[in-house]
Amino acid sequence: MATVITIDLEHLLRKRIMHRKYIIPSSAQKKAIFASILIDVFVFILTIILGYVFFDLLWGNSIIKGNFLKVFKDIFWLPLIVSPFSFYFSGLYRRDPYRLLVRSLEKSFTGTLTAIILILIITYIFRAQITGIDSYDNGDINIKDFKQLVWGFSFLVLVFALSVTPLLIAFWRFFANKLENKFIGWSNVPQNLLIAGYLENSDIARLKGNHCPCYNVVGVLHSSDKFLKEISVDIIGNTQDLTDIFNNYEIDELVLVASQYGKSEILDIMTIAMEYQVQVWVVSDIYETFLSAARPTFRKKIPLFEANNPQIVGYPLVGKRIMDVVISSVVLLITTPIFIIPACIAIVIDSKGFPIFTQDRVGVNGKIFKLFKLRTMVIDAAQKGGVLTEDNDLRITKVGKFLRKSSIDELPQLWNVLKGDMSIVGPRAVIPYVANRFEDWEKNKS
Repeated sequence: MATVITIDLEHLLRKRIMHRKYIIPSSAQKKAIFASILIDVFVFILTIILGYVFFDLLWGNSIIKGNFLKVFKDIFWLPLIVSPFSFYFSGLYRRDPYRLLVRSLEKSFTGTLTAIILILIITYIFRAQITGIDSYDNGDINIKDFKQLVWGFSFLVLVFALSVTPLLIAFWRFFANKLENKFIGWSNVPQNLLIAGYLENSDIARLKGNHCPCYNVVGVLHSSDKFLKEISVDIIGNTQDLTDIFNNYEIDELVLVASQYGKSEILDIMTIAMEYQVQVWVVSDIYETFLSAARPTFRKKIPLFEANNPQIVGYPLVGKRIMDVVISSVVLLITTPIFIIPACIAIVIDSKGFPIFTQDRVGVNGKIFKLFKLRTMVIDAAQKGGVLTEDNDLRITKVGKFLRKSSIDELPQLWNVLKGDMSIVGPRAVIPYVANRFEDWEKNKS
């Protein structure tokens, strides 16, 4: 019986993926994806050229004595061909059901890293031909300069491209989606959302206030009405009414709090939702969190899952740390003269006090460290209103409002990333006031 159910669900899942609903028209999204391919390739090549210019200016033309264009023109074709395929297989050109374009720093980084690895592999295979570039043969660069190149590419420039390209790609896609959202409005179409199980009113409010996608919370599906007076939306039925609810309310998405239902009820909800092509989101608990790192195994022909602590260890942890150091150092090097120093000057002019703000935060294993940010509030803000901020807080300065809205105030945190206090991808470092109120399972999870 279990085998039949598994096959059934796999069939329904394939059917669901094939008929997935998209907010943005197919023709418009395909045109946007085609344009994004051209822009992404342009950004990648531009960062390589900017890398040569940047290091030439920084170190007095020490890489290739200012002849980088003569060197680069002979191998220009390589990133031009490799980068589109790398970005494609990283998932940057998949259709996003809610946005005009996929915008993911992780996918941008993976695509850029793949492109650079492919460039190094191809240049190694054809090194005999590529090392005979015109600029070298004509004497525009000497042996010493050429040895600083990796078969025509500077290693430092490739590191520069790896650090900057993902940021620029994510940045321009973010603004493209913002422009679509503001001037066209496809992504503003509200999705009818049904909640199966109990959620806190604060969680429901966040769902209602979500942008891209926008949600119209139709109601709550529950097997009893014991939460009726506690929640901010109506209970519109139970699992037996699910088919009628899908027909009457035209449900687009469903949030399933799986911990509040039995296995048979979850199976019923998932099966009906997939039949009606409703996107299901499951609210995970500690059990699912540990299973995310579980490995299948057998004991005496009994199929088991080995539950592991969901942590990054070994080589992935080393790779993650290398990525943190490279990205934070390069971005700090670029943004300090462009954003951080001018912002510090503006802060000092706008209000009294030191422009850099430090605060105790809780890091890995409960370690307390000093977090660095640009100051966006008056100098004695803690004495005037406590440690937590609110919307339209009067303690925020004029310059601080702009810094917060643009997130420029967060840039000094890259120093914490470089030191190892934080990671670019990881949980938010909270203040001790908040951490002291965590339950034990929350501390273990973070």
